[in-house]
Amino acid sequence: MWQPVVSSLSQFTWRDAEELNVATFEQVTQQLVSSTDTVTVDEGRLVITKPATEKND
Repeated sequence: MWQPVVSSLSQFTWRDAEELNVATFEQVTQQLVSSTDTVTVDEGRLVITKPATEKND
């Protein structure tokens, strides 16, 4: 019963791992970033900026 699963895991390559990492990163980023946020890259770092909120006193 578990033979196909074990067999497929033994064929897991570095490319598979990289694709899984990218897919996970994309999924988490989509959950954290709203459509009003600004996303930039600064010196290799992902910067997520929330929109400024205006306070009317």
